[in-house]
Amino acid sequence: MAYGPIRRTTADMDNGEIYKMELNGKILGKFGTAGKQLNEFGSVHEIDCRNHNEIYVGELTNWRVPKLTLHPEQAK
Repeated sequence: MAYGPIRRTTADMDNGEIYKMELNGKILGKFGTAGKQLNEFGSVHEIDCRNHNEIYVGELTNWRVPKLTLHPEQAK
């Protein structure tokens, strides 16, 4: 889990989804699926949030740490 001022980011290791949440548990958004391709994740181990739109995801089974830039304005 990675915490921000009013939000946190967490992942579901079984299905490869990453969630952006309010601290009260309200889900703001989610992305990703299980796998080895772009925007797919295998056994998420760590998440590091540099700011509200940039995260690093450490994966165990894929042996990588992709940097992701979120574009929330495009998701509307």
